[in-house]
Amino acid sequence: MNLRRITVPEYDTISIVPSLDAVETKKSKSISEQEAKLVNAFQKRSGQTFFNIGLQMLATTNWVGSFSIGYLCIDVIPKIDTEKPLAMKNLLQMVSAGGVEKFKHTDISCLAKTDTPLITAFLELYINNLRKEWIRGPIRRYVSEEANRFFLKGKIIFSRHLRQNVFHHERFFTASDEFTADNPVSRLLKAALNVCRAYPLAPHVSTQAKKLLCLFDEVSDERDAAKCLSEITIDRTTFRFQYLINLAKCVIERVSPWKQSLKVPVYSLMFDMNEVFEKFVAAELKRALTENGYKVITQSATRYLATRDDSPQLKPKRVFWLKPDISVFNPKVIQGRPACLVDTKWKMLRILENEEFRPNKSGDSREPVPQADMYQMYAYAHKYKCPVILIYPHHSGLPLQKQPLASPFLKYDCGDEEEPYTIVVCTVDITIDLVRARERESFRWSLLKLVQDIGQAPSRADESHV
Repeated sequence: MNLRRITVPEYDTISIVPSLDAVETKKSKSISEQEAKLVNAFQKRSGQTFFNIGLQMLATTNWVGSFSIGYLCIDVIPKIDTEKPLAMKNLLQMVSAGGVEKFKHTDISCLAKTDTPLITAFLELYINNLRKEWIRGPIRRYVSEEANRFFLKGKIIFSRHLRQNVFHHERFFTASDEFTADNPVSRLLKAALNVCRAYPLAPHVSTQAKKLLCLFDEVSDERDAAKCLSEITIDRTTFRFQYLINLAKCVIERVSPWKQSLKVPVYSLMFDMNEVFEKFVAAELKRALTENGYKVITQSATRYLATRDDSPQLKPKRVFWLKPDISVFNPKVIQGRPACLVDTKWKMLRILENEEFRPNKSGDSREPVPQADMYQMYAYAHKYKCPVILIYPHHSGLPLQKQPLASPFLKYDCGDEEEPYTIVVCTVDITIDLVRARERESFRWSLLKLVQDIGQAPSRADESHV
């Protein structure tokens, strides 16, 4: 068994070669043409573009995590200016804090192990947590069962009894409540365990899953996991399994291989960094601002860009709704209108090496902020009539040193004297250890200070560079 692992950052490339040589493969980042075809087939069926596939190159995108093809695992790590273990820890913390997937703080360090692919560590984590809880006692519930028995148990259903036992006076058709572990929650946990059992990249994970499946003999196999999820309710009997239910849901929805017409199993545990970064910043802003009297709403569209007249008799139709990532309201200052809007972009601001930074230069086509982003922010500022904060991740190429974790970088005046609204471009530093409570608290305080300064400041910008 030739297990292979490739670790690459975002927006990097992997070579595609006709065939793999055992010696050269270990030294280079390359996959075979057959493996590239499997990646392409998986992406077409799943509808997600984890990689851009060319003739001789496979390029990573803004999706990070683990992607497994048979005995090959590709780990894509976020492009953060820090060491790989901390980058992976911060990724998982952002995923958990933003609600994309929920992980315990004690489990994040286990998942970020450098010697283990993320997808392998995740499946192993699920098995270990399930074993501990199941040994404490499985979930048992009373389930009503109807059966034609040779003994009297429960209550007789006379209509069925008379119809089926006319010539069998020794039988009784009864309904009784059975205290059993065969219920939707247990079937979901077993379905996720079967996914772990079939995982080819780590034999020890498959072995652990097979051993644990012996404790699920009385639980029936579930083919429709989506049906199981719809039937699950969290109450006092299932509360201690809530974390495991979330992990099992992740295994079923994210990790389970796509089996249709693929010769080898393909597993994926990938996260869209655009979504992760947006939800992480929104969650931290909400935690920081709600404690200080602000109201934070995410993905709320109350303004539109234009109207369309379909016919003179009909009312004009509102089109192109504007939906900012985060809307911040200060009820003490302004009623009904946002104090500011916050939008996040998982991009690196364009600062070229050895180039003089001149943001005030008229007609400069080399502004750090992409033009499309500015168009979008201008529409927000113009329609919502409030300042807009555009947040990017901080990186080492920016001409900033020893700034707060969230700090203004550029300020643009996007209006005239009648509408003097500003777009403030900011960066946030996510190279700190986000798993530590003190670091997270500093991060939130920095976001709070940023919103307070910009949301309450005069909207006319005297300078374009902060």
